[in-house]
Amino acid sequence: MDLTAIPEIRVESAGDEVTYWLPARRLGAIRWLGLIPVGFSAIWLSGVGGILLVVVRQFSSRQQPGGEYFMAAFLAFLLVFVVAGCIPLGVGFLVMFGRCRVRWRDGRLTVWETLGLLAWRRRLPRAVIAKFTLITGASYNGQPVTTGPLSTLATLVTEFEGAKPRFVAVGYPQHWLEAVATDLSGRVGSSQPARPQVEVKNLTQVPACGSHPAPRQFRDMDKKPANLAIQLIVILIVAMNVALFCFFGRGHGRTAGKSAPAAMMNKSSEPNSPGPLIPGLAFSSFGPSNTYGSNTWAAGTEAHADWFVSTASGPLTAIQLAIEPNRHARDPGNATVSIAQDERGFPGATLETFSVPAGEVVEPVILQSVTEPVLKAGVKYWMCVKSTGLWRWHFNNRNITRNSAREISPGKWASAGDYCYVCAFSVTVSTNR
Repeated sequence: MDLTAIPEIRVESAGDEVTYWLPARRLGAIRWLGLIPVGFSAIWLSGVGGILLVVVRQFSSRQQPGGEYFMAAFLAFLLVFVVAGCIPLGVGFLVMFGRCRVRWRDGRLTVWETLGLLAWRRRLPRAVIAKFTLITGASYNGQPVTTGPLSTLATLVTEFEGAKPRFVAVGYPQHWLEAVATDLSGRVGSSQPARPQVEVKNLTQVPACGSHPAPRQFRDMDKKPANLAIQLIVILIVAMNVALFCFFGRGHGRTAGKSAPAAMMNKSSEPNSPGPLIPGLAFSSFGPSNTYGSNTWAAGTEAHADWFVSTASGPLTAIQLAIEPNRHARDPGNATVSIAQDERGFPGATLETFSVPAGEVVEPVILQSVTEPVLKAGVKYWMCVKSTGLWRWHFNNRNITRNSAREISPGKWASAGDYCYVCAFSVTVSTNR
């Protein structure tokens, strides 16, 4: 979606500098959960104030030698508790009324969390930005939330080369943050070797057919009583942790966006075995019954590509891909799918190109070959997807990971990462000719 179509976000740009002013978070009734840490701070600070009052009265009524030094030391000691009590207060007001400001200047991202005239600045590392990740998905009793404000909220995370990931914006609609990430990606790309990709990760994704159990924390939660009080406490803890990240500027672990435990710790650059060879099937990363994951790679004007090794020889018959246009984009454009030869570890000469109109896309998309180029068993090829607007290519749901590629300019490719989820696609050839 174009930022000009979102009047709530104010954009100020001058040369290479740009600032995005986001409004107060639209959390609905959930924002009033911020009253809980505010009330906790009020009780905490009143207790500290009561202790201070008692001590002051005792020393004011008794003139003891050296008492002023003890009072100074005691006040310094109480100051630690006052600061600790103010943190939940700031968290509560941040949840209820906080807003975010993001600035790109001189090759560096700076983020402000603001409450009226107060602001907390976080300066992100001055390093090459590899990609922007949108983390979405909320669950209730183990089921994805599909209605209400939580169903549309997302978190924007910046991942760097050689530095820990950092939160950029938390608690805003997904299509808002996706528009900011897409616009910011283009500006960042002009000042570094490659343009960062924009990736969407859904935390509620569960692999098909129960082949991989849900992470431990969700299984444990399902065993506990599913009442409203417990759910509110869980939401509050999550909100407080997010806000504390905003206060202190710490990065998140790379396991936050995974859909299965240790999926990205696979050290092999080769994909998992595609399973028994089916006559005519040269490769497939789909799950059983052509299922696939809900997380996606963004496929915009710069292509995303995954490689495969053909397990059969013969003329290309058809290609099947789990791609779809971005439903939030005003004009997602048309997609272009191509199969290419390998050239020194990146896509090389194109064998055949297909055009996919945005229209009514039925997933997965099936493309019949016209030119029928011949594929050879044991040879490496590349599947590439790009668009004139913004499309999404779904991950596989079998936790197959390996290196992938991204197009930084027409015909020029760079690495998109070494342990990335392979997107869902299959290649069929005619083996009876």
